[in-house]
Amino acid sequence: MSYSAVLKKLTYTGLPLLAASFVVHSTEVDETVVVTATQSETPWLTTAASIDRVNVENTLPSMKIDAGDALAGVAGIQADSRYNYAQDTRLVVRGFGSRAAFGVRGLQLNVDGIPLSMPDGQAQTSSIFLDSIDSLEVLRGPLATLYGNSGGGVVEWFSRKPTETALEWGGQFSENNTQRYNVNAQWATDNKQLQVLASDFQTDGPRRHNSAERQQQAVRWYHQWDDQNRFIIRYDNNDAPLLQDPSALTPQDWRYDPTQTVQRAVDFNTRKDIHHRQGSFSWFHERDNGEGLLSLWQGDRDIEQFLPFAGDGDTSSGAVIDVSRQFEGAHARWRQRGVNWSATLGAQIERQQDHRFGFVNNSGEKGELRRDEFNWIENASAYLRFQWQLSEDWSATGGVRYSDINYEVKDYFTELDNSDDSGSSDFSETTAAISLTWQFLPTSATYLSLGQGFETPTLTELAYRNEGSGLNRELGPSTNDQWEWGIKHQLDNDWRLHFAFFGIESEDEILVDQSNDGRTTYR
Repeated sequence: MSYSAVLKKLTYTGLPLLAASFVVHSTEVDETVVVTATQSETPWLTTAASIDRVNVENTLPSMKIDAGDALAGVAGIQADSRYNYAQDTRLVVRGFGSRAAFGVRGLQLNVDGIPLSMPDGQAQTSSIFLDSIDSLEVLRGPLATLYGNSGGGVVEWFSRKPTETALEWGGQFSENNTQRYNVNAQWATDNKQLQVLASDFQTDGPRRHNSAERQQQAVRWYHQWDDQNRFIIRYDNNDAPLLQDPSALTPQDWRYDPTQTVQRAVDFNTRKDIHHRQGSFSWFHERDNGEGLLSLWQGDRDIEQFLPFAGDGDTSSGAVIDVSRQFEGAHARWRQRGVNWSATLGAQIERQQDHRFGFVNNSGEKGELRRDEFNWIENASAYLRFQWQLSEDWSATGGVRYSDINYEVKDYFTELDNSDDSGSSDFSETTAAISLTWQFLPTSATYLSLGQGFETPTLTELAYRNEGSGLNRELGPSTNDQWEWGIKHQLDNDWRLHFAFFGIESEDEILVDQSNDGRTTYR
């Protein structure tokens, strides 16, 4: 059970956004949470941040199609489902992510510690195999800036490790010929667990030209090698060969008939095809005075999307988007523990390569080439985080992270006007956060947190200009300053009370400039 009452004062003149939230939680909450910003297990009461842990089994029943279903009722986060399977669920945390035309921007998404977010800050929830999720944590506030680029908030998903050997299967059915079948095969011993999952989903949708198909498979291997070492190997395959896009209706058209479809969507056969594959390896090492992690991951993502216009102008980039993406990364950290302190030193490197084509949309068929370019992005960062128990009642948390992000675009299409739209951009930013907590009673604490963050444009946002083709080099990173003051109280084993008051001030915010027929430009 979760109740929230939120009082907000919004300003539109560049001043901070202020809000106060009153939240009460129940249903046998776990008093210890894994604070993703500090990479350590910390009692909820003395965590200097707004953080919620959601057990999926306590959420409302669903077909596990939309990842936003599990986030309902979490104060400070908004999950927007367009009920259009070609447009992924949008997540907004205290305003971060609200600019996204689709998918997730400005937030860090992880699954079992492996980034779901790309190096340029974009992410999507549709590739999460929701059948395997046991719980999730949502972190808001200044401590999230320690994740570097696009650290406006953190949503961490945790998979359910098998505890017994079993075979489960089932099916779900709903209106509009919506059906989903799933199977879960798992094998478990004292120190080894294997899980294989698969699902098949299809629907005709509530509107014309609204059909969708999606198949998912996943493999999980857990191995407790000895008392100090354990390994996790994951592989996910998400194939959505058909995601029809009926396009958005105007308020007037929606009131007249919410089931109708924009005619241009039918004329140009708007749709999307996505195939996402990702594998990862994680090694956890624990000692009496410290613990370490080494993670490696690699993935591929193929996208083909038909937009509701022709895109046949001389300077147009086309209206059929064809992207082949490869991405990989590595993350290493060590946390050293002392008598009343701990410090974490870590480094992370991520790379992304997009081969992007654009074609004319000939009434739903791929026409002439209008774009051919290769995009590179590399995000290298190093960070230091600390926790210090100053006294029995006082503690401090903080850290600093340096990020170096490089974009490069090579244009291979110069046939029409002999213009070369190749270019590059480099961003080097430092993020920092610090907090102080006072536990003035055994069941009560108050804290103050400060943080500075930044957010670069994504490759998708850099991809288009209002006039002509090529990289939108006028876009740069936005920066933000955050503060948060809060009071927490543990009423008993089942009830918690949290009051938070915070301010966020951002500069050079990346905004939508124009959005026409599915093509969006930013400024």
